Amino acid sequence: MGDRRSDFYYFGCWSANHKGHYLHLPGHVFTGRECWNDLPRAWQHELDGHLCPRGPQQIEGLAALHHLDGWTAFAFWDRSADQRPNSNSVFLAFGNFDFQAMRRLFAQQFPNITERFTFELFEVPYREADTFTIQLPMDKQLVPTYSLKPYTVNEIFYSVQGEGLRAGTANIFLRFSGCNLQCKRETEGFDCDTEFTSGRKMTATEIVDTCRQIAPHANAIILTGGEPSLQIDEPLIAALKKVVPFLAIETNGTNPLPSGIDWITVSPKTAEHTLRQKVAHEVKYVRAQHQAIPKPSIEAQHYLISPACQADGSYRRADLQWCVELVKENPKWKLSLQTHKLLNVR
Repeated sequence: MGDRRSDFYYFGCWSANHKGHYLHLPGHVFTGRECWNDLPRAWQHELDGHLCPRGPQQIEGLAALHHLDGWTAFAFWDRSADQRPNSNSVFLAFGNFDFQAMRRLFAQQFPNITERFTFELFEVPYREADTFTIQLPMDKQLVPTYSLKPYTVNEIFYSVQGEGLRAGTANIFLRFSGCNLQCKRETEGFDCDTEFTSGRKMTATEIVDTCRQIAPHANAIILTGGEPSLQIDEPLIAALKKVVPFLAIETNGTNPLPSGIDWITVSPKTAEHTLRQKVAHEVKYVRAQHQAIPKPSIEAQHYLISPACQADGSYRRADLQWCVELVKENPKWKLSLQTHKLLNVR
């Protein structure tokens, strides 16, 4: 090691009580200015953000690798110890290491830093330009936790699930804009009563931050719409799983779903041969008077019948009684009511 105090250094925010960016040794040893002389001179004034990937978005987990004068620098966008976004950190190791080796060494030398991560680290090219295109690796294990694409979100709020087998449970509702169907009473037996046409563009980072802010203690998120399958992907699911352990979705079943969803509710609105999601935890059909019991093509654990709900949240007596009789005559099915509308709960 020569005159160096260490082969490893960490530059960044150490804890909520030490919010500044400083140079540290393993074991939380704060270093004085003399330790900066251990590092390549060209890096001594570049640690604070200048070695991180350069681009239009500072997304947690983006990491760039640098080699100079026998050292390897592993610079990435981080979330500070007090949870402020767009912080930056650098792990430095004496020697010539690749990306995977630097990840392992970082976890070994500074476990208190890596244990606080709510994201995965993945390597992208470092560019001096203001914009760049990230070519994602084909290996799915290296797909970014936070997707770079924007999602169009109608609203995000915290409430209780009002229908289905999970009725009464607290969830963050992530409602996406847009739908591929237009439900009318004349064809589907009910008029769609959800406003999902408006929305704003949000990155996965912004979605995650909003979920944390509105319900930091929540343990479940429901993806709904509109039709969420038009937008969701594995990077977004991975990001949301860093916020809550349980992820549910409400979909019309016309698109196959990515992996990583813990509870799937399919509410078919079209003919069975048009459905592409073939398995679910629960399948729910809306029925009005004189509509027959469904013949589902979806394999599900639970089969539900829901009476068509009116715009004011009420039920027509004839529709409700019809669904009760359907369930009585077909005990495989259960009756499901939209209790949140009956109770006027959002």
